[in-house]
Amino acid sequence: MNIGPGAFVKRALYPLLVMAGDLAAYYLALWLSYLLRVWVVSRWTPMTLNQGYWDFASRLWMPLVILVVFAYEGLYTRREPFWEETRTVVRALFLSFLGIFSIVSLGKLSEEISRAVIVGAGVFALPLIPFVRVRWKPLLHKMGFGIKKTLLMGDNPVGRLAYLGLFRDHYMGIRVVGSLAVPKDFEKTVTVGGAPRAEEPGGLVASGTDLPCLGTVDDLQEIVGREGVRGVVVAFPNFRREALASLIDRVQRVIPSVYVVPNVAQVTLLNSELLYLFYEELFLLGIHNNLKFRVNRWIKAVFDEAIALLLLIPLAPLFVAISVLVAASSPGPLLFRQKRVGRGGRVFNIYKFRTMVEGAEDTLPELLETNPELEAEYARNRKLKNDPRITPIGRFLRKTSLDELPQLINILKGEMSFIGPRPAMEDEMEERYIGCQSDYGLVNPGITGLWQVSGRNTNDFEMRVRLDLWYIRNWSLWLDIVILVRTVGVVLGGRGAM
Repeated sequence: MNIGPGAFVKRALYPLLVMAGDLAAYYLALWLSYLLRVWVVSRWTPMTLNQGYWDFASRLWMPLVILVVFAYEGLYTRREPFWEETRTVVRALFLSFLGIFSIVSLGKLSEEISRAVIVGAGVFALPLIPFVRVRWKPLLHKMGFGIKKTLLMGDNPVGRLAYLGLFRDHYMGIRVVGSLAVPKDFEKTVTVGGAPRAEEPGGLVASGTDLPCLGTVDDLQEIVGREGVRGVVVAFPNFRREALASLIDRVQRVIPSVYVVPNVAQVTLLNSELLYLFYEELFLLGIHNNLKFRVNRWIKAVFDEAIALLLLIPLAPLFVAISVLVAASSPGPLLFRQKRVGRGGRVFNIYKFRTMVEGAEDTLPELLETNPELEAEYARNRKLKNDPRITPIGRFLRKTSLDELPQLINILKGEMSFIGPRPAMEDEMEERYIGCQSDYGLVNPGITGLWQVSGRNTNDFEMRVRLDLWYIRNWSLWLDIVILVRTVGVVLGGRGAM
């Protein structure tokens, strides 16, 4: 038997241990905010702080408010990927500190509790709590806390993708420990009304992965008792509705959680909503393309231009230094200009620091003609990994992405965005974006995007187009923030430099 009191205790302790991590991050944020108020802000304001750190830390009702809001948002019960959970954490923190601030103000406690320290603690908690969670939760899972053992049902590419996604995810704690076989003729044994017919003789279908097959659907009760399984992934998106409902019903009788892979391939679900019609027993899946709304495009533009303005002045010395290096490395202009397609199909000049020898575009046809391997690589990716035309300083600029700094000018001119689809050339738009030019034209192309944080040069051009379209159809401001943060990690790590 693999299940016993120890497994139950670990399951019960897991949310308490996650709470402990959140509290540690909160008290660290409070301490940093207190130090900032005492050692920095006090030099610029005549107002003195009469409370010590422990005066704030002893106010137990403040972290209690945070824990209650976090629990209400499901942050100790639901299992979500890191970035989706972080989105919920940000919302919960905003509500928590809004509540704490309101209590201090309405309760006339401002003489006892500095509101500046509270606000500072909230600001520091925004990165600290997700940072602690992304380190703490996988560590707990390694120690056996919070693991949800799960079975996989589905001998098809979708089932294998579901297994691969859960296998690579170390944050949610869902561990697929084996597969569950289903009779090949199961779908035929279910009537249109959903009642099962007498099962006919037939073979079994396992998951098609390297997972051990632990038994059949009929053995599920025994497997749950033996292995401590608490979840099942049902990956039969092509089953008839009655057959799928019958299968789920059989599984739900003995399993607390069933994860169903729906038959909605290629449908954008990131901004979807689920509507339930009670009497009709139907779900309506509302699918929204946020970029179709003018106010969202305006918010994205304001977000881009505000960040560009904030960065332009402090980066001015770097602009000058790179300009000197480019000028000294080889003769030619400082900036490289090239025609690209922007929002609404408008053509504009994209700016980059020159990273190649002068006249590199004119020598490209000859280079490809004399090198069949390079010609095949360029046809596949529209760029060369080891391009002989790149200068030594240009190679450094590309590896660090510093060659793209002049695109801040494109952003201020309203031609580009920080995050968006890859800036396409006119011939690429005609040859590679067939049938989806209208989607591409909804938004400005970006300095970075999904195509960069998902592999950069390791992705072929077809995959980049798919990622561009997925981004456009699933856009949200939060998605932009996630990509921006991940881009910093990719650039600093030097992975797949462009």
